[in-house]
Amino acid sequence: MNTEGSQLEIISVHVPKTAGTAFKKVLEQVYGFESVIVDYPGAHRKRFNNQWEARKSQIKVIHGHFGVNKYEKYFPEAKKIAWIRHPIHRLISHYFFWLNHPLNKIENTSQRLLVENQISLLEFAQLPDIKNITSRFLNRREVTDFYFVGIQELFKEDLNELKEQLGWGDFDIEYTNKNTYSNYEKKIQNILSEPKLIHKLEEINSDDVEFYQAALKNREERINKEKKSPKKNDKNINNCSDKLTKIRHKLETLNSRLKQTMVLLEESQTQDSSGQVSEPEIQEVSKNNQNKIDGENDSRLFQIQNAIVERFQIFRGRFEFAGGPIFPNNIPGVFRHRRGDSGGRPKYVDKNFQSANTNDSQIDNSKYYHGRYIYGGFFNGHFGHVLTESIHRLWAFNSSTYDGIVFAVLSPRPRRVSLPTYTPPQWFDQVLDVMGIPGAKCIFVSDRGMFEHLVIPEAGSELLLGIKEWYRPYLERLQERILNLTHNLRKNLTDLKLFLGRSHIPLNGSVAGEKYLESLLVDEGYISFKPENYNFLEQLSYLVNTKKIIFTEGSAIYLLELINYLDTDIACIPRRGNNQHFYPHIYNKCNKYIVAGNVENCEQLGSYNMEKGGKGISISKRPYEIIESLRDGKFALLDNWDENDFLDREKSDIMSYIIQGYNLLEKGQTLHCLNIIDKYLKMRNASLKQSKENLAYSKFNTMKTPQKLDLSSRSSRINKLATVNQSSTYLEIGVSKGSTFNAIDVDHKVAVDPKFRFNTEEYATENITFLEVTSDEFFRNHAKSFERFDLIYLDGLHTFEQTFRDFCASLSCAHTKTIWLIDDTCPGSYAQAQSSLQRCRQLQKISGEKNNSWMGDVFKVVAAIHDFFPQYSFATFPHHGQTVVWNKWRVDFEPKWNSLETISRLEYSDFVELQGSLFKREAYENIFEIIRHNFAQS
Repeated sequence: MNTEGSQLEIISVHVPKTAGTAFKKVLEQVYGFESVIVDYPGAHRKRFNNQWEARKSQIKVIHGHFGVNKYEKYFPEAKKIAWIRHPIHRLISHYFFWLNHPLNKIENTSQRLLVENQISLLEFAQLPDIKNITSRFLNRREVTDFYFVGIQELFKEDLNELKEQLGWGDFDIEYTNKNTYSNYEKKIQNILSEPKLIHKLEEINSDDVEFYQAALKNREERINKEKKSPKKNDKNINNCSDKLTKIRHKLETLNSRLKQTMVLLEESQTQDSSGQVSEPEIQEVSKNNQNKIDGENDSRLFQIQNAIVERFQIFRGRFEFAGGPIFPNNIPGVFRHRRGDSGGRPKYVDKNFQSANTNDSQIDNSKYYHGRYIYGGFFNGHFGHVLTESIHRLWAFNSSTYDGIVFAVLSPRPRRVSLPTYTPPQWFDQVLDVMGIPGAKCIFVSDRGMFEHLVIPEAGSELLLGIKEWYRPYLERLQERILNLTHNLRKNLTDLKLFLGRSHIPLNGSVAGEKYLESLLVDEGYISFKPENYNFLEQLSYLVNTKKIIFTEGSAIYLLELINYLDTDIACIPRRGNNQHFYPHIYNKCNKYIVAGNVENCEQLGSYNMEKGGKGISISKRPYEIIESLRDGKFALLDNWDENDFLDREKSDIMSYIIQGYNLLEKGQTLHCLNIIDKYLKMRNASLKQSKENLAYSKFNTMKTPQKLDLSSRSSRINKLATVNQSSTYLEIGVSKGSTFNAIDVDHKVAVDPKFRFNTEEYATENITFLEVTSDEFFRNHAKSFERFDLIYLDGLHTFEQTFRDFCASLSCAHTKTIWLIDDTCPGSYAQAQSSLQRCRQLQKISGEKNNSWMGDVFKVVAAIHDFFPQYSFATFPHHGQTVVWNKWRVDFEPKWNSLETISRLEYSDFVELQGSLFKREAYENIFEIIRHNFAQS
């Protein structure tokens, strides 16, 4: 960091949820915006690097989420300031603040884990980057190491003290980031009334509790000392001291109060402790649904008296919505109609609030509805949007309690233009039948209406945000109902494989060339499923009996919205670069979900009637990547794939799309069709050379290996590697039951495992050695007794540290033509990538993940080899995910992280981002041929 010319005065550490944002605004008022620079994760950190050089001579303050020692070494004279908060209150605030964020594009892995799996507060507290977070931000310094440590609970008083110490002028205090989680205050009280939980949380965060108590003590001593000075305002000091004494008294008496509370709680375990105040009928709904919905049902219902509901309107130029019920200003956000925007943040599409201009007399008496109604939400008649946005409040409907369900219809017309009575599509009646709801109970507001009592349930799932855990029991029951309703229809449908394509609706958005892929899949037993040819119940009968689904991005897959979980593998073929909206609705409802190829592979050519649009046509820049993904994911073999045939079909589809679109347009609009042709030719010509090379290589391999190799097992892959360098010596670290080791066809073999799980005496010979020791002990005391190994298989403890140490130690046992195979380098989920087996199992249990694999954080070893061993090349096998390493200097080597510590902190999300580069899967024969070629040249 270049500090020349800098005049930094303050290093301000913002511990999350300690009024750091409010303090930043004070700093900006005191020093000026140009003199304060912020350092927060993500985009802020990138901007910091750019702005520092340009503004460093002006900057007086660095503020943000960072450890204090990050800048202390550069600015030893700067004043270090931090604000802290009672650790348990800070933790609770942090938990609900994060929980209220949308899932999509959350960068922090712990936050993704929380929102995705709805883990408990106790589990959240034990996450490595949450536990003792204050102590970590302050690098476990003493309170006296700081110029000033403020107490968030005494923010105003402490801020005034700091103002006097530094001679600041006047400023306004603006409090921000108020926690908007539904019933937040009530949830805090419920948590604080659980003494056992509080005790556990304090134990977990013992360092933070100790620092907080030390800061309180230091503050009390400081104020008592200043209290004696006649220069200070005695009244203010007395007030601060009194508040501080009260806080310290609370801390000192916490244990005794908790014990008393625990006794009271144990005595009242069978009593109703909800304390929720609501209408009797709403309480009755909660009782009726108690077995359906796991959670506080009363808190999931919000009632409005004499509620006005307006139709929805879309402002197409800005893609903004307005409409729905006119809300009181105090309605919690969880009851409103939300969807994730392109940045993954919640977007409210019902921006209607009460105002002085709201006039009940505007409602026609014929549109006043007496009785009690459930609000169903937004309704636009589109299959995908209805299933993702219009049915997930209906869990609360009870025909004995409510007179009907109210939907607000979406219209492109201005509100001043009246609409005729709205009639929903016929298939929606079928959806309601499946859900057990009479269609006659539904009211579709196409203008404006008033409802005597309108109850708004919380939505169990939201578009782009996904399903909520409390909603799953309802979906389980709905799925049971679907299975019963489709029993007869499913009798002859078993272990289906479905392809949901769009080639039959080309002008409504499609991928050119799809028809060719569809024909190959049908040859392998897939059913080309066109949902519109079946009624809704028939569609569901196929869905619940399928084992594999491949779908071109589209709404048909949203049948899953009525399902809790299917033991099914699902692959999406993207037709838009921004494919993220499907992920939260699919990945946790099936056994496996992949995007075939990747979204960057998708190129949108535009629409026949506009530059962009959902009805446009797309192509795959590298179609073979889709094929490889489907093969690697075991969706299909696709042995008859021929890229030339695919490209021929692609061209035909492009021309058919343009001709059909051209015939619908007037002459002035046909320019869009010409633009599609131009864009297609430019893009395809650029990738044609690469496609031909891949095709030629594929044909070369086909001629060379007329019989397909069976490389499905670890032992078959290792035996194939053994033929590449004619291995005669083999070392395996981590043998377990010996299923791989005993199947390896190499003359001299050494097995290392701390505890073999089979009788080694049955296999031991003069040339086959079994050593029941740890890998560390083997390399320390035994390795030198053996000749250098031709082939080394690392499958020991599934942690980065151990596997990387094994790799480094094995270098002394290798030669220039040694080949390594490292197992478990491609985890299949966040749970599988945990370095702790216990944590992996906990997460799998929470998420309902069916795959019990544990791969640990071994993937980091590949990153370490990339940065610190340029003399070794590597490639990753498809399917299970194993990385081969061999001796060959990499061309144009450049480290990516250049820090083992940084590599050790990589997360599963980093692995996912690197799958197209560092962990890109290669075909088996391709890897074998490259190694042969490299060794032949050496």
